[in-house]
Amino acid sequence: METNSLNTLPQIKAKPILPFGTIIQANENGQLTDLSIKDLTEIIHQEKVVLLKGFRPMESNNMLNYAKRWGDLLEWNFGHILNLEIKENANNYLFTKGNVPFHWDGAFANSVPSFLFFQCLKANINTHGGESTFCDTQKVLEKASPQELKLWKSITITYSTEKNAHYGGKITQNLVHFDEHLGKDVIRFAEPLNEESVQLNPIQIEISGFSTNEQNNFLKSFIPKLYESDVCYQHRWETGDYLLIDNLSLLHGRNPLKDNIDRYLQRIHIL
Repeated sequence: METNSLNTLPQIKAKPILPFGTIIQANENGQLTDLSIKDLTEIIHQEKVVLLKGFRPMESNNMLNYAKRWGDLLEWNFGHILNLEIKENANNYLFTKGNVPFHWDGAFANSVPSFLFFQCLKANINTHGGESTFCDTQKVLEKASPQELKLWKSITITYSTEKNAHYGGKITQNLVHFDEHLGKDVIRFAEPLNEESVQLNPIQIEISGFSTNEQNNFLKSFIPKLYESDVCYQHRWETGDYLLIDNLSLLHGRNPLKDNIDRYLQRIHIL
């Protein structure tokens, strides 16, 4: 079925998100399948975050079939769709009320997804906490001083975690990574758990050639740069939201959940 360019759909309106991203609003109970995937892909590459509102919800099978139209999908031991809900007997911090520090998806997989596709099936707009956080690492690199860039480009980090959830293992990754798909440098970093995290199945990190004190001092100075207001977007979910995310140039995480513990998201990795 042919899809339509966004420019030819009068019922669709787009406006920017600060500090980066775009909201695409459907005024008449639209369907995602009406939108051109080519156009959406171009917008994601430019804006990093695409928030879609006013579109009809999808059942899991329909969401999966739609995602397959974008390309190959990354499959996990649970399948293609991850149900993001708080679990009473969680074996990983992702499914707790604590925060989720910044990271990129696919670190312990065979392939790094190009895009993350989220659907929000349930969220209470009158509650607080649990905002998804996104850091534009290209902006972070643009802001860095020559001295900072020189240091960052010299850093290699080893990450390890037990496979108690759908991921685990041990990898070594340059902090500044040249992404061949983007043709640009990005930051690949998995932030350690902190005081707002539930200490469950943490990721251990080791910076090559750094003493413990040197590593702690570096992290103390580096991590706040990822949360500065001009490089970090915090998304407060509403029922019916869809998000398409550039996983290659962004890091993402989540603020701790407070009273919005019944929130229910679904996520698919698009390669």
